[in-house]
Amino acid sequence: MSSLHTSPKHALGSPLYYNSDSANYFSDCASVSSFESIEGRLDAPGVYSGHSTPIRSMNSSRQFTPEERLKLKEMERMLREAQIEKQVLLEEQEKSKLREINHLAEEKKKRELLERQLKEESQMREEMIMNQVKMREKTNSIQARPLTRYLPVTNEEFDLKTHIEAAGHNVDVCPHIAVTRTTCRGYLIKMGGRIKSWRKRWFVFNRNKHSFLYHSSDREDKRPKGGMYFAAIQDVYIDHLRQNKSPNPLLTFCVKTTNRVYYLVAPSPETMRIWMDVIVTGAEGYKEFRK
Repeated sequence: MSSLHTSPKHALGSPLYYNSDSANYFSDCASVSSFESIEGRLDAPGVYSGHSTPIRSMNSSRQFTPEERLKLKEMERMLREAQIEKQVLLEEQEKSKLREINHLAEEKKKRELLERQLKEESQMREEMIMNQVKMREKTNSIQARPLTRYLPVTNEEFDLKTHIEAAGHNVDVCPHIAVTRTTCRGYLIKMGGRIKSWRKRWFVFNRNKHSFLYHSSDREDKRPKGGMYFAAIQDVYIDHLRQNKSPNPLLTFCVKTTNRVYYLVAPSPETMRIWMDVIVTGAEGYKEFRK
């Protein structure tokens, strides 16, 4: 019993002392002190709290797992690819803008070139029209006067054959015409006045009768089918305008009278020139000659 009434100091300090109640007491005390000590360590990093999930340290010295490193590398790669793709798209947009600007500039140049060409063509067309008008006026003015260098001759002593030969024509070698001192005869093709048909007629230029008449044939004993007198002959010229369809436009010449214009076709160029030089000597109706 003496052992049961030992002092508390001895009981606490003795390792041999044991009791269930006292054991519970000491365990409670120990639990309280240990709880306080644990609670004091709860705030320390890397130590469990009262919950089942542990709290990891978030300082800079954290180590990533291999899986996390792979994910980070993949994200960095995707980010680089996105940046590259963005840069490519921006460059394509810039190129597209430049192409559009260049296309508009080329279209503008083409339009200006077409407008310039159209303006030049219009000016050329106007110039051509003006030149044609001037040439027409010039042709009309040319046909308004004889194309020979001879004027009508009224001298009764005038020798027609000598005059023609002096002009450079060799009458003897021209088989289509016969020229004497006062006459000239030969076949010419004449266009009708009312009916525009071409017929072969025998023409006689006679200075004694002051006439230029034509027959259906070379038999002059019959009445002539038509003709003119010297006083009615106003002009003799080559048919430059060619308004009528002649059998031979290059050998067609005109005799203008006060009533109408006679279109005649000679059988050869030399014959045409001789006839024109002959007829103009009797063109007493020539306006310049009258003045």
